[in-house]
Amino acid sequence: MGRTVQRQLREGLARIDNSQLPGKLKMDGIANSYIRKWLGLPRCFSNVGLFGKNMLQLPLKSINLGYRQKKTHLLLELGETRDEAVKGAAVMVRTGRKWRAQYEVDQAVSRLQHKEILGRVQDSRAGLGWGQPVQFWSKATRDQRKAMVVEEVSQVEKDHYLVKSQLSFLIRETYDTLPCPRNLAQWFGSEGKCFLCSKDNAGLQHILSGCNISLTQGCFQWQHNQVLRKLAEYL
Repeated sequence: MGRTVQRQLREGLARIDNSQLPGKLKMDGIANSYIRKWLGLPRCFSNVGLFGKNMLQLPLKSINLGYRQKKTHLLLELGETRDEAVKGAAVMVRTGRKWRAQYEVDQAVSRLQHKEILGRVQDSRAGLGWGQPVQFWSKATRDQRKAMVVEEVSQVEKDHYLVKSQLSFLIRETYDTLPCPRNLAQWFGSEGKCFLCSKDNAGLQHILSGCNISLTQGCFQWQHNQVLRKLAEYL
């Protein structure tokens, strides 16, 4: 059954790709690989760039995120329905093995209740009480609670993109598997020279903090300032 669905999905995507529709109509609800193809992006372009909150935030929403939002909303509707017939039917919201709607909803409610215990905290350099008012779980209406749970589940999925990309960079940096000139020369036989100062066998340490041209142009200072700017946002 699963292979049949996958085959039908690939055939359907291929038909849409061969149609004369403009790109913005093709992107609605299409798999990520075809989105990269239609936008002219390489295959290595991660989902962080497509769906994450970056400097260039694209008007796209992950199919996985939309699926989880709909399942969460359906579970809340069934759980809080006032129809006795629906309650007696004991309808089960079926999801995959890796993601369970009931577990995620319980975790989201627990986090919202914990935020209410903490109260309104100030996480920036602005004065006390600055910012938008916080909606607490105990004072929210039925519809507001649904929206809060869906937003909390969505935020976990959105944060996953950024955390995954950061973790991937840290692991590859630790084990020296990033595509620096020395590694590219070893993997593909290209020249292992630095693109700026033309130093031979330029490794990761040279690229990040050892290039004289980057030091002269202020690139390292710019990186340092960007880190301080991010720290200032949270302090």
